Amino acid sequence: MRRYLYRSYYLLKFDRTKLRSICLFVLISCGFLIYIRQKDKFQRPAIELQRYQTLLSNLNSTNTSYCQIPQLDPWDPSILKYYEKATRLECKPLQSNVTYIENGTLKIHKDFLGSVNCRYRYFVHNNGVNDFDIIYGEWQNFEKEIRLEKDFVEVECSKKSILSIKFYSYHWSTIVPKDRNLVDKPIESTSIERPSVIMIGVDSQSRSNFIRQLPQTYELLNRWGFVDMKSHVKVHDNTFVNLLAVLLGKRGTSYKEFANEIPDEWYMYFDEYEFIWKKFSEQGYTTFFAEDRPDIGTFNYNGWLYGFKYTPVDHYMRPYWIASFYSLLMRRSNPYCYDSYPAYDLHLSYLQEFLNNYKGKRKFALWWTQDISHEHLNKVGVMDKTFVDFLKHNEKNFDDAIVIVFSDHGNRYDSIRETVTGRLESRLPFLSVHLPKQLQEKYPHLLKHLQENSNFMTTQFDLHAMLEHIAGGSFDDIALEDVGKRAYSLLGPVPTNRSCYQAHVPEDYCPCIQEVEIPIEQARPAAKALLDYVNHLLGKHNTDEKSAGNREYVCDLLELDRINYASVRMPNQKVIKEHMVKKDVPKLVSSGVEFSYRVTLQAKPPSNALIEGVIAHNLETDQWLPTGEIERNNKYGNTSHCVIDRTLKKICHCSRRTT
Repeated sequence: MRRYLYRSYYLLKFDRTKLRSICLFVLISCGFLIYIRQKDKFQRPAIELQRYQTLLSNLNSTNTSYCQIPQLDPWDPSILKYYEKATRLECKPLQSNVTYIENGTLKIHKDFLGSVNCRYRYFVHNNGVNDFDIIYGEWQNFEKEIRLEKDFVEVECSKKSILSIKFYSYHWSTIVPKDRNLVDKPIESTSIERPSVIMIGVDSQSRSNFIRQLPQTYELLNRWGFVDMKSHVKVHDNTFVNLLAVLLGKRGTSYKEFANEIPDEWYMYFDEYEFIWKKFSEQGYTTFFAEDRPDIGTFNYNGWLYGFKYTPVDHYMRPYWIASFYSLLMRRSNPYCYDSYPAYDLHLSYLQEFLNNYKGKRKFALWWTQDISHEHLNKVGVMDKTFVDFLKHNEKNFDDAIVIVFSDHGNRYDSIRETVTGRLESRLPFLSVHLPKQLQEKYPHLLKHLQENSNFMTTQFDLHAMLEHIAGGSFDDIALEDVGKRAYSLLGPVPTNRSCYQAHVPEDYCPCIQEVEIPIEQARPAAKALLDYVNHLLGKHNTDEKSAGNREYVCDLLELDRINYASVRMPNQKVIKEHMVKKDVPKLVSSGVEFSYRVTLQAKPPSNALIEGVIAHNLETDQWLPTGEIERNNKYGNTSHCVIDRTLKKICHCSRRTT
């Protein structure tokens, strides 16, 4: 019995000793693991920081709190392989030119007089109903010529014979001048304080590409004294948001730093908004808006934006392009042609008619072309001579006008976007401004301010502020006030030390954020995070659509083919260097410092999407989070036809659902 008790006591004592040893081992092990984890938590960020310490030191000389716009070389060696000189546009005639318009009169060519039967009918905007249909009038016969009473006309001709077969059809535009404008104000004469404003816009033209592709036009603008705004910056990715900033002075799409100021949604009309042309109408101006792609129009994009229910200006060219763009003749014509005429010639002729018919009158014109420049880096060069001829022909017409030649952003789709220079170019649209001589002489400070401002960051919001300045009709010199404003007229003082944030340029589109290219291997975690985020969006859409009963199509998930480019965006250098000097990495990590990586990756087929995004790495949490929008750097045509969401449109490749 005693032996049993002793044995039990001994075993209990042994078990307690063993238990204490095990507990001590576990505590030591846990402590070691915690130490290793904490050490790793601070060591990994330290390695990441040290990796970029050299890069930071190399950037010391340019470390400023305000935005210094890089002055790009249009002929930088890194982008020369993407440059091509535009070839001549050939427009093959599909029919005889039976009719033409001269001084507002529709005429039959003399070679066809007496041998053809011709008729015409007018067509107009479907006012008060929608911006997608047009209303046709009754057909009327004519034998030689007819004075036109409306801007747009369709004409058909058949040969005088027993069969009377139609062999000719065409759409023409002209300008039928009015005495009173859309708001029933008399259209008044120009004066020094009330000059005309003529805006000539070309989609997707960076300053550098304008110089490369339109050298004769650029040389003429400089020779005439246009001020080249060398540091002009876009305020968002696409045409819609940038033109809203110019024409409305508001942000159309939200961003991480800035809220939208009009509804950020599809299926909306724009009649209620105070576009700049309304302010000119109130001052006795006649107004004009022409855009040449009715399918992807700025305010009608693919039918998901409704445009204008009511005619927004006195002369609105959309009805013409709806009629001609969707015609059988246009479909049979060579690309960028309407029968034997370049489409841009027809587009520009409407502006020419506007200038001819309102000489000496107050005019506001917005002429915008997308057709030949929207998706192609090198095709716009075919318009160079046409622009030069148009400008020279209208030199006298511009005597009483402020002329603005501009773009919305640089190229967004071509392969040039794969280079650092190409990405910067996309953020720096072309802008050049000319003031009439009499305005310069009476108010010399206007030109002085414009020239000074050309050396500092300006934005599309500033361009809108200048238009408001002109519409106000007061040009006395003013001092720089209210430095915290978002926008300043280009004809007045603009702050020389603005940051992108102060100018409301999102960080992802800021051309003066300091980014440094890094080896591809160092970017693999960021690339994986970007791809995971994109596939999360696609997967969520697929699940939601399936739950809603929409089972026909699915967005293919993306697979990584390769990483094309990667760079790191520097966080606040002052904070980093202060902690690096003190070797206080734990304090730096706990402060929430982030490194942002810009990654461009290529997906495998069938998508082949070239995706660009910015992924932030939080050093405290070790989380990778996307910031800003996903950009698509190559064309995707109609492959995303099954979605309408703006982001998904860029990344979804639609396939028929198999399950």
